[in-house]
Amino acid sequence: MGADEYHPISHEGSNLTEAGGIGYTVVDTIDTMLLMGLDDEYLRARSWVEHKLSFDRDASFSTFEVVFSFELLRVAYTF
Repeated sequence: MGADEYHPISHEGSNLTEAGGIGYTVVDTIDTMLLMGLDDEYLRARSWVEHKLSFDRDASFSTFEVVFSFELLRVAYTF
């Protein structure tokens, strides 16, 4: 958990930079988990966000993606 991209055929994730990822996949799907009633998956994702999410990376990330991720976290927080 916590990879930036998920590859469904290999069932593995990868990060966008050598410095590590910032969890795009988790952040982008946490609100969907809530809406779909995937409670176990949501709790696992929420724990990852609480304990492991970090934007402290020495790398270049898309400003749009980072701002969008913050907005998704805000939406999930309101639930």
